[in-house]
Amino acid sequence: MNKHAVAFVSVFSLTLVLSVYYIMIPKGGANAIEVGKTNNNNSTEVTNARSYYFESLIKERNDVYSENIENLELKLVKASSNAEKEEILNEISYIKNNYDLECKTETTLAEYGYPLAYVKINVDNINVIVYENEPDNLKAVNIIKVVMNDTNKGLPVSLHFKS
Repeated sequence: MNKHAVAFVSVFSLTLVLSVYYIMIPKGGANAIEVGKTNNNNSTEVTNARSYYFESLIKERNDVYSENIENLELKLVKASSNAEKEEILNEISYIKNNYDLECKTETTLAEYGYPLAYVKINVDNINVIVYENEPDNLKAVNIIKVVMNDTNKGLPVSLHFKS
């Protein structure tokens, strides 16, 4: 009887584990995470895999900016001279202006048909990552023009297509 009980418990446990596994996987199995679908209107639906990539880039940028501003605000509290305070306030203003420009440029790129875009203004250049299935030179030139017009910084633009 002991062997029968052990066999029953083993089979029952295996069935339970497999049931939980099949309940937890997404509908459609391994094909559930798709790169994208095109509907009849030729518009591309943004899927989770792509949008998570860009969301993580933007979240990382926001975290860095928040941390930098917090550190500068702490320095501001500890600053003794007015010149030091003014310099720190200028740095905070510079960071906030860059952040606003990056967000504005991403919004403008979305209006031009690139909803998945990431813009990062550095001291010596502007990095841009855009999702595009079929990148070409004309699209690159148009994106660079949009970025240069929006930022008005006169910095070179480094454009990367993600597909």
